[in-house]
Amino acid sequence: MRCDAAARREVLIDAGAHCFAEGGYLVPLGEIAARAGVERGTLYRNFRDRLSWRPSSSAMSKHSPRGPMPAV
Repeated sequence: MRCDAAARREVLIDAGAHCFAEGGYLVPLGEIAARAGVERGTLYRNFRDRLSWRPSSSAMSKHSPRGPMPAV
């Protein structure tokens, strides 16, 4: 993965962590893209759908007072 692509993915993971912690698991994915400062297409290139965030849930749980995302 290119250096800039890896950095963008990390920004998306961090933005997703904050959005999921604040708005719950059903937060619109477009909101995550906006918070990360990227287009929705960039988000979908990295995470094809909501379930694709599961591998990153450990990174997200550190931002959530409620702990990790629920199992689907």
